[in-house]
Amino acid sequence: MLGFGDELELEDYSLASPPNLDDQLLTALVEASGSTPRAKLGWTDVSFFSSRGVPAANFGPGDPQLAHTAGEWVGRDQLELVAASLDKLIST
Repeated sequence: MLGFGDELELEDYSLASPPNLDDQLLTALVEASGSTPRAKLGWTDVSFFSSRGVPAANFGPGDPQLAHTAGEWVGRDQLELVAASLDKLIST
């Protein structure tokens, strides 16, 4: 607990994450999904992992513009596409 006169300054930032599309696993994920990679708005753990040399990707169903809002929803077709993509990825 802060007392009178105490100050706390928290600085939190991360650099943008490079796409790492030359990584074998991420290349295979793109191929398995049949989707075109695109930039993600906002910060995610991908930046944390990339800064430590671990290739990572945001991949999943739903509209990222609606993430964590009252309007967020996911359709069955999107869930099936993700499931099929991951199945294809781990089967190769």
